[in-house]
Amino acid sequence: MPDSDRPKSEGGKVVTFLRRVVSFLCKVTALLGAILSFVYLLNPTFGIDLLPDNLFLVGNIDEATATGILLACLRYLGLDLLGFVPGRGQPEGSAEDL
Repeated sequence: MPDSDRPKSEGGKVVTFLRRVVSFLCKVTALLGAILSFVYLLNPTFGIDLLPDNLFLVGNIDEATATGILLACLRYLGLDLLGFVPGRGQPEGSAEDL
């Protein structure tokens, strides 16, 4: 009897259900992370300033972190904005480099 004709056991149904739940929670977490980092970038002080921007070399680390979180969350959700950066997304030696 082929595997596709066999009914799933109860354990298999539970595992499939748990995988769907985890996948859903990961997507919700990524969406919340993207929204929160986007809102933080729209209003960098957000009522609080994690690192004052006038500190030399470290003042913009919180905005850079929020940008990194936003890009990572969007990439997880299927929107890779770094693909538009020249030199990224193409393997070395491809025909388009010529």
